[in-house]
Amino acid sequence: MLVVYAHAIDLVQGLNVPAHQIKWGYLENFGAIGVDIFFVISGFIMAYISRNMSSKKDAFQFLLKRIVRIYPLYLFVTLILILKNVPSTETLIKDITLIPLFDNSNTFVPLTISVAWSLSFELFFYFVVFASIIQAKKNHLKATVICFILLATIGSIFMFRETHLQFIFNSIFFEFVLGIIICQIFFRYREKIYKISFLLLLTAIVFYIVLICFGYKNVSEVSISIFGDKGLWRVLFWGIPSALIVAGFIFLESRKQYGIFKNKLLN
Repeated sequence: MLVVYAHAIDLVQGLNVPAHQIKWGYLENFGAIGVDIFFVISGFIMAYISRNMSSKKDAFQFLLKRIVRIYPLYLFVTLILILKNVPSTETLIKDITLIPLFDNSNTFVPLTISVAWSLSFELFFYFVVFASIIQAKKNHLKATVICFILLATIGSIFMFRETHLQFIFNSIFFEFVLGIIICQIFFRYREKIYKISFLLLLTAIVFYIVLICFGYKNVSEVSISIFGDKGLWRVLFWGIPSALIVAGFIFLESRKQYGIFKNKLLN
C-alpha cells in the first residue's frame, strides 16, 4: 500500500490535480520505502522457509516454488500490456527473463511493467539462495549472507557505472541480508526476543517521522538510488528502519499474548 500510495500521488500530479501530500514535509515519495520493507521481509521469509534445506532436491523445489509464485501472474499482466503496445526486442527479452542480461552497458532497459524492477533483484536473490543450498547445503544461509555482503560492499566501494555490474554489485542486497539476520535472531532467541520488540517499533517510527520531516537525500528515486550513486544511502535511511519495524513485529509475534495478527479487529 505504501508503494501504491507513492505512485498514486505521481499519477494525480500527472493529471494536473493538486496532490496535497506534497505540502507535508517529504511525505510525497515516502511510500517508496515499501520496497525496502518488502526486501527485508523477503530476506526473512526465504531464510524461514529454507533454513532446513540441504539437498539438491530441496534447492530445485525452492526455486520452482519461487518461479511459480512470481511468473504466472506477472507474465499474464505483461502479456495484456504488450498486446496493446508491442515493445522492442530488448524489452521483450527482459520482460520474460526479468534479469538485465541483455541491457546495454550504459542504461537499464525498462520493463513493460516499469514498477516490476524490484522483481529483478528478487529473482537474483532466489538464484543465489538456490546456488547456496546446492553448494553449502546446511550452511546455505551463511553462504548467502557472505555472498551478498561481499557483492554489496564491493558495489558500495567502487560505484560501478556499467549496467550489469551495477545490478550484480548493488547495495540494495544489504536489505535481504538484514532480513536473513532477523530470521536467525528470531530462532535463536525467540523465547526472550519479544522484550525488545516495542523498542524496535518505537525506534523505527521515530526514524520514519524524522525522515518525513527533514528528508532522505532523494533516495526514493530508483534511477538515483538503486541504479545511481546513492544506493548505500537508501540502505542506511530506509533499509535500517525497515529492518527495525519488520523485526519489531516479528519478535512481537513470538509472544502469543501479543498476537496482533490474530486480532479479529485488525484482520
